Amino acid sequence: GFVNTELDWPSTWTDRTFRDRTPSILGHELAGVITALGYGTTGLSIGQRVFGLTDWYRDGTLAEYVAVEARNLAPLPGDVDFTVGASLPISG
Repeated sequence: GFVNTELDWPSTWTDRTFRDRTPSILGHELAGVITALGYGTTGLSIGQRVFGLTDWYRDGTLAEYVAVEARNLAPLPGDVDFTVGASLPISG
């Protein structure tokens, strides 16, 4: 997901210490399927449908793949499509 106000957010273009982090891949909201898990990740599984929101200083959900902390994800019910799921985190 992407909202046009992201272009004005300082966190889109800088890190927490205000250092430049361009080029940036925009987007914070997401819905998709888990394809890999980081070491020690619990409560999620490969192939699971999820939706969530990235940290403000870690965007990039408009990419084909994105790394997201497990704590920022929730199970996406099977009757909710990915487009709707990706629109829920900020506006919901």
